[in-house]
Amino acid sequence: MDEPFNGLDVLAREELVQGLLEAAGQHEWTVFLSSHDIEEVERLADWLGYLHEGNLCFSEPVASL
Repeated sequence: MDEPFNGLDVLAREELVQGLLEAAGQHEWTVFLSSHDIEEVERLADWLGYLHEGNLCFSEPVASL
């Protein structure tokens, strides 16, 4: 998802977050999220990766960063 929270009001943002977290937990899915909103990423992510020109440069748990 590219910038999924852009332009959403607070209620819609929280509903989207809850829906994503519930679906990922129930189905053991990975949610790929691309965002410039670092606060949102820090709040949601447990792993971060960096893509450059289509190549994965690193992927690590947030705690190790």
